[in-house]
Amino acid sequence: MLLRIPDPAVRAVFGAIVAERNRLRSEINLLKSQAEIVIDRRGWNGHTVPAVGGSTTRQAPASAILTAMEAEAVRKAISPQFLMDEGWREGQRGEIVNDRGRVLFDIGFVPALKKLTRAC
Repeated sequence: MLLRIPDPAVRAVFGAIVAERNRLRSEINLLKSQAEIVIDRRGWNGHTVPAVGGSTTRQAPASAILTAMEAEAVRKAISPQFLMDEGWREGQRGEIVNDRGRVLFDIGFVPALKKLTRAC
């Protein structure tokens, strides 16, 4: 194609343009191969909250996180009756402790699950 251009100066300019185009194409193909794009077309019923650096983050509503059946299962898992049946107890700071005093679930576990199930 470049050989059809009779003027060597114009041919050199177009040669540089073609070389730059080829370089940019290879860069864009490299970037495409490393990108992961996820498109979620579901409706959005959650809310947007501020994040670090002035950006925002979208949070799903709790009802989208747990189904009614899942929420009920979590409620039963932290119920006093279930804990007693297993020989466990809730500690002062929301941890689950077994009968030997070993912490099974860390501090804040029970309050976090209560918050989650209250939102459903």
